[in-house]
Amino acid sequence: YLGANSVTMTDQPGVIEILSENAKQLNAYNNLFDTKVKIGELLWGAKEARKYTQDHNGNGYDILIGSDLIYAHEFIEPLVSTFETLSEQTHKISKKHAIVFMAVIRRFKWEENFFNLMKNKFVQSKELEVGDICIYKYVRKEDVQLQNNEALSDNKD
Repeated sequence: YLGANSVTMTDQPGVIEILSENAKQLNAYNNLFDTKVKIGELLWGAKEARKYTQDHNGNGYDILIGSDLIYAHEFIEPLVSTFETLSEQTHKISKKHAIVFMAVIRRFKWEENFFNLMKNKFVQSKELEVGDICIYKYVRKEDVQLQNNEALSDNKD
């Protein structure tokens, strides 16, 4: 728990019960599961992801976190589409899109397709590398452009 007002945790339908049971362990810390966490099923793709943008009252997410999600080449495009959809709304306060953090162990050449597709909407940076595990950060291109414009404006003043 890092001070979030709410946390949405998702997984595939067959493992939601396990996710929920694991997340309930957060109740040992001021009942965080009961007060902050929402569990839901998510099959990747824009249509399914839109349920979570509509359910979020039109307010974008701050952060999207994924781990070990690249496991079959046929799911790469739906995974990228999910990240694009979940990050397309801006947050009402910050006016920025969600930042995506993704932990990955790169095993196969075909996984490169994920990274190439993410470059369409995101700027990628490798934030951490420990052994064969890498954590990548993805920021929407429009937010990077806005940040660059703000920096230029500040330098003119």
